[in-house]
Amino acid sequence: MNDEFETNEDIPGIAGGATLSERLPKGYLSVSQIGQYMKCGRAYEFRYVLDKPIPKTSFTALGSAVHAAAEKLHVGMMEAALPPPLEFVESAFSDAHDAHFEDPDVIIMEEDADGKTKDVGMKLTRLYYKGAIGELIDPETKEPLRKIYPIAAERVVRTMLKPTDGDEVPFLGIIDLEEADEVADLKTKRKKGNQGEVDNSLQLSLYAHVTGKKTVRHDQLIKPSAKLPERLFRIRSTRTDAEIEHAVNIAADVATDIARGRFPLTMPDNWWCTEKWCPFWSDCRGKKR
Repeated sequence: MNDEFETNEDIPGIAGGATLSERLPKGYLSVSQIGQYMKCGRAYEFRYVLDKPIPKTSFTALGSAVHAAAEKLHVGMMEAALPPPLEFVESAFSDAHDAHFEDPDVIIMEEDADGKTKDVGMKLTRLYYKGAIGELIDPETKEPLRKIYPIAAERVVRTMLKPTDGDEVPFLGIIDLEEADEVADLKTKRKKGNQGEVDNSLQLSLYAHVTGKKTVRHDQLIKPSAKLPERLFRIRSTRTDAEIEHAVNIAADVATDIARGRFPLTMPDNWWCTEKWCPFWSDCRGKKR
């Protein structure tokens, strides 16, 4: 546990009078932990409390490799007057993608069986590069996408969230891209998300809180389809104080429930409560009794 996350007051209802950071499995909350808990408390328990391993699949190889390439680009843009060569960014993607499959236990998903997903990821990497240096047209507005000016890439933020009532919450976030007045999260998707997805993003609200920057956005890289090529959209939103406060209160409620050992099951009709999407299916709903 990191000492900077300790609080001075005990949490009401926590056995033994332990502090909140002492009762959280990792000593802190993250956006991914909050999302997992709110999808299914039992799955959260399996992953973070019982430390059950998650099978490594090819499903996340593309997204993680694109993120690795984007980080190289952002860092290169911060360190030099000119952006790094495209070949440098392409190499970062290729190396990260190949490293994902060095583990012999990686499960190859059906969509990766023909190896075409690496080609798709490379196309997305090249597209993001063009957008970042200001050489791309927005596919909807037909206006040029502005060049980005990174001041931080994959920045790790450790802080305490202060809810309206109750105890402070130790929080860790990793911000994909930070500019002078904006915070951006990079997404690779099959279909373009709508404005509401960005307006209601808990992640972006919490990042607005920890950075003090209320203009937030999703940089959405959309995979090519049979009818459309790969596309890049930047969808912005502005957070109000009330929206940020609401997000912090959600995180505090999740932290308190976890600390008290509450791990509710999700609704059985949710798409993620299936053998395909939940790695803990055999330990929970799919278990033979």
